[in-house]
Amino acid sequence: MRYLLIQHIFFLMIFGTLNAQKLPKEMYFSEDGNQLTRGNRETTGLYNISNIDTIWLEFDQSNYWTQLQNNYESKTEILARLKYRGELYDSVGVRFKGSTSYNSVQGQKKSFSIKMDWMKDNQDLRGYKDINLNNCYEDPSSMREVLYTYLSRKHIPSSKANFVNLMINGENWGLYANIQQLDKAHAGEWFLSDEATRWRAESPSGEGGFGVGPGFGGFFGAGSSSLNDLGEDTLDYLEHYVMKKAYKENPWDDLVKVCIALNNAPSANLIDSLSPYLDIDGALWMLATEIIFTDDDSYVNKGGTDYWVYFDVATGRIVPMEYDGNTALEPNYAGASSGGGGPFGGSTEWGPFYNSQHDIFSLTHVLFNHAELRQRYLTHFRTIISQSVVADEAATLIDLWANKIAPYISASDAKRNYTYQQFQAEVNDLKGFFATRENFLKSNSEVNVQGLTISNVSFSTNGILNERPLEIQRVQVSALVEGTSGVANVYLYYGTGLMGSFEKVQMNGSGTFMATIPAFPKGTFVRYYIEAIANNNAKTATYSPEGAEHDVYIYQVRYADEIESDVVINEIMASNDTTVTDEDGFYGDWIELYNNSSSEIDLTDYTLTDKEATLAEWHFPENTVIAGNSYLIVWADGTDTLKDGNIHANFKLSSKGEIVYLVTPEGNIADSYEFGENKSDIAFARVPNGTGTPVWQGATFGTHNEGLVTISSSLVTEVDRFLVYPNPTNSAFNIQFQDEENHRIQVVNPSGTLIYTNEGNIQQRIDVSNWSAGLYLLRVDEQILKISVY
Repeated sequence: MRYLLIQHIFFLMIFGTLNAQKLPKEMYFSEDGNQLTRGNRETTGLYNISNIDTIWLEFDQSNYWTQLQNNYESKTEILARLKYRGELYDSVGVRFKGSTSYNSVQGQKKSFSIKMDWMKDNQDLRGYKDINLNNCYEDPSSMREVLYTYLSRKHIPSSKANFVNLMINGENWGLYANIQQLDKAHAGEWFLSDEATRWRAESPSGEGGFGVGPGFGGFFGAGSSSLNDLGEDTLDYLEHYVMKKAYKENPWDDLVKVCIALNNAPSANLIDSLSPYLDIDGALWMLATEIIFTDDDSYVNKGGTDYWVYFDVATGRIVPMEYDGNTALEPNYAGASSGGGGPFGGSTEWGPFYNSQHDIFSLTHVLFNHAELRQRYLTHFRTIISQSVVADEAATLIDLWANKIAPYISASDAKRNYTYQQFQAEVNDLKGFFATRENFLKSNSEVNVQGLTISNVSFSTNGILNERPLEIQRVQVSALVEGTSGVANVYLYYGTGLMGSFEKVQMNGSGTFMATIPAFPKGTFVRYYIEAIANNNAKTATYSPEGAEHDVYIYQVRYADEIESDVVINEIMASNDTTVTDEDGFYGDWIELYNNSSSEIDLTDYTLTDKEATLAEWHFPENTVIAGNSYLIVWADGTDTLKDGNIHANFKLSSKGEIVYLVTPEGNIADSYEFGENKSDIAFARVPNGTGTPVWQGATFGTHNEGLVTISSSLVTEVDRFLVYPNPTNSAFNIQFQDEENHRIQVVNPSGTLIYTNEGNIQQRIDVSNWSAGLYLLRVDEQILKISVY
């Protein structure tokens, strides 16, 4: 019996299957486990957009400012200390960063680069070693780059970003944009391996003015560092790209291969020729993002600078990466009139195919001028507009952020390069950008096209809906496709693994279309999505999910068949602090089995495991018998012993949640039991006993599960980043944090008096046994909720 409780559970199931490889932070499964998405996650921790924290820098050098200025060209850090949320980080390295943001600013509001591990190898700030504090040059609103990264992260691997306040030697330097570095940590959050080769495209050294191609291409490197074919010799690429990090031999070969393939593949066979080397779909999403949000410092505008290139070792493909968004959301490019040719075409408005007519921009020129990819791109383009370029929604978000940062700008930012009046005017301009941009883009004849609708997408095995297949079984995928223009074609794309390329097969039918995915080995993840082509002149494409290929449907081939069993997993406790001890007095994790039949069952050669990929992880001791209508306890403490009649398994349970499997001698799954994050001394038990859906409640340990008050959703309050339980309470309540951040905790009584204060990042247990009955206010950082004491 399987009970899918929360997204976290399916997420944890993946860990065992991937041999303990963690899913990247930016990838997550839907609650039913049938969809996998990358991106569009709210940021937490250091880059939590809800917080405006203060970073304190302290320099002992009396001439630290002069040292920073002298070291600007060499990019050499100087020694400092950093404080954040009450924690001191010693021996960090600080330097000025940026080009125009440094040279064009007359005052002290410079941008800063901070290396946390400058002197101490393992030192980081909440998991990040490189901190970028940008001064928001050319942005009186101070919001452009943060807003751009926030919106773009829905569909591309953009940096995280939020606002911080900077103090230097006790003096207030005001509000900064805190922008995540494109480094190993960033790669690990978006890709299956963090060992991605990384290049930054650069303007060619020694070239000035207007060297290559029409207009000013050579000045920015378009034509040389915009994935152009410079030949087969890797040496010819060295001055046009700066390698930031590599983890493999001959890394330049990967860059050379994609440049040659991109610029030489025949149009008739472009996709098949190019897809082994380039993440084509990812490139289209990136280009659409840069154009829609008019990213001035971008591939689409400058071609050869202010973008990065990643080589994803897990898929073997190059991925172009957006970088440097401080001049995005430019009102002058929003589109007050028709146009879209780009600076080379003489128009300032950015249309959907900006700079695609110039072959020095290899990505836009090749991909946009391929009929099939042009329609794929346009579909992604429409998706971004519908989700992020809606004037009313954008204005609401901008006002929310403006109100949040306004006090820092009006009252405390004496170093600021712009006045408060300029800030207010720019906020209005920013809202105007979205209104103008939305109207302009939707008026484009190729954008303003209605495609088909795709619904009722499902998979089945042997006619059973959402039944995961065994390794010998094929899967049938079906979808309902409708539209006034009629259907030209419907395609199913499928691929194995959590990332990578797809096979394309035609779906057959009328109204409801179907296609078959072949059988794959046990444990294989299979991703798929649907493409519907309208029967109009453009052959307009539609996708389901609409975020394909980074948002896909998914299933996993089962490791074993599931059978009905009288013996079930009846109760677990994965965080046993004070409830019950084993024969030696230790508080270990435990699993309770129950026999629903009246006959005893011999468990010899049965196995118990928390890894689907290793179903035979632990065998019950020989002659282990569970009597009819009786219980058996297995201590999951990792000791693998049998002592005084007490059975101990060789694995432990995760208090964060996972799946436990009971497996028959034939290798079939007799029962599987999924549980979420386990609060201390709270059990997860079947109610009714032996057959029911598990609930959180006090432990019954070897006895009937019913008759206790369950810790249900009415007693567990879930707030962003923490849980509070039980609530209401008459003895104590717990605060369980969902992250590793340090949080400030305060409690105010019904009279308004502060009665409790603390800071921490682990579970807090607050005793209320001496408190009077009534409603209390709990404040954790900026979040407030009511605690009922009775």
